[in-house]
Amino acid sequence: MLKKWFIALCVGLVCLPAAAERIRDLVTVQGVRDNALIGYGLVVGLDGSGDQTMQTPFTTQSLSNMLSQLGITVPPGTNMQLKNVAAV
Repeated sequence: MLKKWFIALCVGLVCLPAAAERIRDLVTVQGVRDNALIGYGLVVGLDGSGDQTMQTPFTTQSLSNMLSQLGITVPPGTNMQLKNVAAV
């Protein structure tokens, strides 16, 4: 009878849920940042394989914003036909 209780106790202990921790939560690696970085930019010089400006209007808006930051004004309503620029 005692042997059956002991086996039942062992089986019950094995079936308990295990507490799992990710290694990422337990350690810190020197030189690794905690914050996630997000980037956005323009790639130029794509030799005709860039974004189609009718399908991705944010590419032309991004290019206009970048040019204005460089001191070049693009008149409002200008229809830029870009073939070598892509937003990434």
